[in-house]
Amino acid sequence: NKIKIDQSNHNQHCYHCVQDDKVYVYKVGEPHTHLEGYPKPLLEVLGVEGPIDAAFVCQDHHIAHIIKGQTIYDVDLKASPRVPVKEGSFTLFGKVDAGMCGPEGVKLFKGNHYFHFQSLKVMLMAKAIPEEHKTALELFGCDH
Repeated sequence: NKIKIDQSNHNQHCYHCVQDDKVYVYKVGEPHTHLEGYPKPLLEVLGVEGPIDAAFVCQDHHIAHIIKGQTIYDVDLKASPRVPVKEGSFTLFGKVDAGMCGPEGVKLFKGNHYFHFQSLKVMLMAKAIPEEHKTALELFGCDH
């Protein structure tokens, strides 16, 4: 059986995975074990009804950026309760499969490809879809 993970992120202590409307948190290290009390409903953890298309944290480390349909929400991870604030509309893609953010910018994944934006701000202001990159080849070195 294949398990479809909608989104996965990690910090130095835990891996966070979103599947459908549930958040799973695993402790880093072998074996990966569930953090006590998880899985939890996405609505309880991030204040957003699932399913979502993508979720990622950038350099600010405490704001989760959540793409759901053509809307992006920001959730302050230090706040309690967590309340999504609408960041804006994102209409470049009808749907994305996942997203990630790092020092080099934001990558959005759709099918076998990813699209790179220099920053979240650039992504939100973009009027055209950037160059398509092959995920397997460019991120993992696999040529198939």
